[in-house]
Formats: sequence, C-alpha cells, structure tokens
Amino acid sequence: MQKKPEELQLGNHRFNHAPQLDTHLLQNLGIQTKLTIQRQEIPKKDNKLQRKALTGPIVQTKCAACEAEERLQEQGIQTPEDASLTVDQSVNLNQLKENRLIQSKQGTGKSKAASKKGTSAAKDIHSYYPGSNDCACLVHIHNDERNSKIVAHLLNQGCGYGLIDVNGSSSTGSGKGRHLKSPLRVIKSLPKKGVMRNDPNEIFDKEVIEHCSGSTATAPGAGKVSYGPICSLYGDLKKCSNDFSKPVVTLHNNRKITQKPKESDKKFKKRAEKESTNIYRWGKSSAIESAWAGDSKNIDRVIWTSNPKDYDRLWIASIIRQFRGKPGLNPALQKNPFNKDTDLSTLFNFIPEISTKENKLLIEATARILHKKTGIPFKTLVTLLSNSYQKAKQEQIRYINIETEHTPGVYDQSLAKVNLEFAHDVLGSLGLWCCDGLSLGNLGNTLDVKDVADESLLREQQSKKLLLERMKVFSEKLESQAKALFGTLGTLGNMFSL
Repeated sequence: MQKKPEELQLGNHRFNHAPQLDTHLLQNLGIQTKLTIQRQEIPKKDNKLQRKALTGPIVQTKCAACEAEERLQEQGIQTPEDASLTVDQSVNLNQLKENRLIQSKQGTGKSKAASKKGTSAAKDIHSYYPGSNDCACLVHIHNDERNSKIVAHLLNQGCGYGLIDVNGSSSTGSGKGRHLKSPLRVIKSLPKKGVMRNDPNEIFDKEVIEHCSGSTATAPGAGKVSYGPICSLYGDLKKCSNDFSKPVVTLHNNRKITQKPKESDKKFKKRAEKESTNIYRWGKSSAIESAWAGDSKNIDRVIWTSNPKDYDRLWIASIIRQFRGKPGLNPALQKNPFNKDTDLSTLFNFIPEISTKENKLLIEATARILHKKTGIPFKTLVTLLSNSYQKAKQEQIRYINIETEHTPGVYDQSLAKVNLEFAHDVLGSLGLWCCDGLSLGNLGNTLDVKDVADESLLREQQSKKLLLERMKVFSEKLESQAKALFGTLGTLGNMFSL
C-alpha cells in the first residue's frame, strides 16, 4: 500500500508534517515515540571526579546520555522507561548554561544576560495582572481608550483572564494620555540613531524581539535602542499567553463613523475607506488577506485575526447571527507574511520563527538522539524538526484584536457596555468566553465606576462592585434553593395529611 505523502514512517518513529499540538515539544513536532536514556552506572568516587571535571567549556562524560535526558526534561518532556537508547556525545556546558539563562529570562523579560546585551534599565511601560483561566490573555495598549481599558480590567477581575495593560503616559502620573511619556528608541533606520516611538503599538520591531527572546547573540544598535521596557513587555506577554499557546486578545477603541443624511451607500463606503479604523478601510489594506462586512450599520465594530480558522469561525457566526435577526460581525484576516509594520499584530507573523530559534538546542538534542536510533543524517533531522515545529507553532498562534467605538480620552458607561457586549459576542463565537458565576448582566452592573487615572483605585472600585454582584448571585441561588426545599416539604406534608 502506498503511504500518504504527508507521513514518513521510519522504524518506530512517525514524522507527521501536519502535527497535532500538545504541551510537550516532541508531540508538537508530531513524533510518536518512546525514548529513555540508559544511565551508565558510575562508582561514587568516579562520579565525584566527574562533577569536578565539569568546569571546562567542552568535556567528554560517561553520563553524556544523562545530560541529553536533562535537556529534554528541562523542557517538560518525560522519557518513559520501556525503551532504551544509549547516547555518547560531547556536551557544550557553556552553551547549556546560556540556554538556561535565556529560558529563565522568558516570562519576565529581565535577566543578567539581557542586561549584558544592551537592555536599558528604564521603567516598565506596562502592568501585568495574571489570570485564573486558560482561555486567553488580554492586552490593552492605548491608555486613552478608556472604555476598552475598564472592560479589560473588568474581565481580568471578574472572569479571570490574564491582562497586560500598557499604561501610556499615566505610568508617570500624567493622566490618561495615549502616548508614552518617554519615547522608546527602536531599530528602524539603524545603523543611524534609530527612530523614536511614543505610540506603544509601534515598538515591536522584529530585530528587537529577536534580541529579547535571546535568539540573537548580539544586540543590534546596542546603546541606541530601548530594549529594557520592550523586553519586559514581551516577556510578560509570553508568560500571560503560556508561550503563545493561549490566544492573545487585544481590546481597542476607535472613532465612530456614521453615514450622513442622504449619503448613498456607495459614497459612504468610499469615504469610510479613508477614515479611521473600520471594516471598509481594513478591506482595502495591503495587510489584510480577507475581510467580511457583516454589520454595515456598525462598521467600526471590527475584529482583526491572524489565524485563518478564527476568521472562518467569525464569518460563519456572522451569517448565523444575521439569520437570527441579530447584527452580523466584521472580521478581517491578516496577511501572512506581512512584516512591514511594527505593531503588535505583526509580531505574531514572526513569532513561529523566533520560537524555533529559541528551541534550537532542544531540537538539536532531539535530532541527535533520533540520529543514533534511526541513522538519518543529523542535519536532515534538524531541518525536518525545525520546519515541523515552526509550522505547528504557526497553526497554534491565535491573535484577535476587538475594536469598538468611543470618544477619545472619555469614559462613557453606555459605550463601555457596548464594548463588553461586543467582546462577549466575539469571544463567544470563538469559544473563548470564560466567565463562570457571573452573567453578562452582572458584569454590566459593575461598569458604573468613576474613571480615574490611578489604575489601583480603578481596580479597587471594580473589585467592590464585583463583590456585591457575587453576593447578589449567591443570595439569589440561596433563595431559589430555599423555595425548592419548602416546596418539597409542602408536597410531603400534603401527602402525609392524606
């Protein structure tokens, strides 16, 4: 029987070029195999000498297989004991130590290694609030978009979504501004002095992120680029999204565009294509692969997606909603590759490539083990595993940007409710609405807050209102259970009276 072209069978190992994603790297690569390292017994005396010898940059060790096993286990890959494989190899200890430094930096954006590579000691430009659910990581970027900001914090405190909030100028105590108080210097225009950016959604240069991830040995433009705040933000973004295995959802606001009296649909569409963010403008953008105008009455309520499957879900949901008499949805699919911009959405086009570089040592260790077992050339295995990992990561990544209308710099409770409801509809259509215990109505009741620049005071207001709503829900449940109990007792009493 002829084998399927997408599969290559090699002994007991299967390399599937369209792998199913899982938490372990080997499963991410599509390798269904059992590996264990046969440890060689070493007398205690020799073992002490061996530990003492592990000081040079490259050493030969009787327990090199143990080192290879540790490389895998450091990444969370277990090696079952029902198969055996002896590995004899050189171990580059300095390389392993460097890899551990890189891994420790991920999730925090800060490390000694990072500081040596030119990372600035500037203050963070964001706040990170961990979540309690595994549905998605929320990001709020523009501080003057007050409706989406308050909704983002509500979803963090009320539903358990992780949240990264880029504070903008409020981080220096100067209010509710959109831009960074101290602009960050990014890579563009190097080897000149670089370019200054004060918009926090324009700082995601590929070269900067590669340096932050540790996948580049030297810092391009060292001393000219503001690495510190960007690396810290990227590190917390990885932590919040569990290394981008969870969807990243940004909440934005934009200016509302309305059709003028007696303005034809054709003229309105043509005018909207030149206005601020809306589905007609996105449909004309060179960054967009496909767009679907499912709600022509609210063209500024739009969803930008990076994953084709999410785009398909949204336009199908739009059709279903319209059949049910509800407004449709306006999704747009980001073109890939498209690396001309420096905003957050573009970051997700090159994350798979960066992630593959981050896991280079692990991929090579896996390839070396499989080379010993199968005899396939080492370089061939590295190429195969790298390509498979990058493809799997690309399929795994989900970036969704949800946009709703607002008045810049002004909090409007009624529009905030629209923001909340639209976020609920979009996340629900994608299977990402995770808010147990509180209904949409309960959450909406907490939007009656005073908009203050101090983030901690804002969250304190929300926390108190959420507590009241939870108490309300609890008392309603208690009352319902009491009524059910009394009803049952009444029925039993009538039966005994007969």
